[in-house]
Amino acid sequence: MIRIPKGILSVVLLVCFFMPLSRCQTYDLKAPGIVEEQRGSMLPDEPDERYLRSSEKPAYLYFIPSQNFDVRSWGSWLRLGMFTWPIPLLILSMVTRAFWARRVINAVELAAGGFSLYMLWLVVFLGETLFWGYITISVLIMYLLATSWELLVAIIETFRHSESDTPLKRDARLARAP
Repeated sequence: MIRIPKGILSVVLLVCFFMPLSRCQTYDLKAPGIVEEQRGSMLPDEPDERYLRSSEKPAYLYFIPSQNFDVRSWGSWLRLGMFTWPIPLLILSMVTRAFWARRVINAVELAAGGFSLYMLWLVVFLGETLFWGYITISVLIMYLLATSWELLVAIIETFRHSESDTPLKRDARLARAP
């Protein structure tokens, strides 16, 4: 029953991979106060007051996870994995019927979700958070809550069934039988 909301959250998380999550203001390297060293690097000097009072609009760098995806870069694959891990795990949990195998899948979902939430929290809230950044963090939190609920209900049902048919109760029933 909880698979449908988790499936919807997985698709929304996949859509977030292509959306801008946050942005940060950049500095114009041609602005006054930038000094070029002999080594060729650009280091900011004290900012010029004329530049700070400038009426020009600031430039922004947007964090879009799908942007500049490079097949040869492990960082790109890590970014992709932070948004796509729920889909294969959800399919695997639908196919798997064994109780303990599904609990292991739930544990992997919790670990992957926690890692993704931590990494995206750092990146999204490092700059100015945009609408899709809030959506991404909210989706991950809801997915983790749904997985935790699923795991908790399964554990409670396991203990309930194990307590209802203990060997002592079975022996007591057999002793009362005529």
